[in-house]
Amino acid sequence: MFTGIVEEIGKVARTSVTAAELQVYIEAETVLEGLAVGDSIAVSGCCLTVVTILEGEFKVELSKETTHKTSPNWQPGAQVNLERATRLEDRLGGHIVTGHVEGIGTGEQSHSHDHGHDHSRHHPHDHDHDHGHSHHPYPHADQLHGPRTLD
Repeated sequence: MFTGIVEEIGKVARTSVTAAELQVYIEAETVLEGLAVGDSIAVSGCCLTVVTILEGEFKVELSKETTHKTSPNWQPGAQVNLERATRLEDRLGGHIVTGHVEGIGTGEQSHSHDHGHDHSRHHPHDHDHDHGHSHHPYPHADQLHGPRTLD
């Protein structure tokens, strides 16, 4: 579980593709403190498992399904938001989010005001493209699924 509060902005050091996965090496400092192989880490909102820790960087692997659902554009030099998994004894300064990606949406509007930002988004299967009507079985999905993270 994560709070959705970014601890650090890391940088993609390098990537490689195998037949089964995308391997991504990420340069970081803060999130490496106490990080262990097998730990969950949110990379730009997506929950991934740390598979290797090296000096100044760690490696995660994304399956084809994860790559398809997240559509990461993580090329060397790209910046990514990083957050370690929340521990039970930590204060929750944000929300509780899983980091499990359900799909790719598109941002439609962003509006800044004195108290923050409002964002609207379109989920891929939320609207009937012929009539513009929502046919989502749960029109208030955020109430059922809880807070969302956006990249």
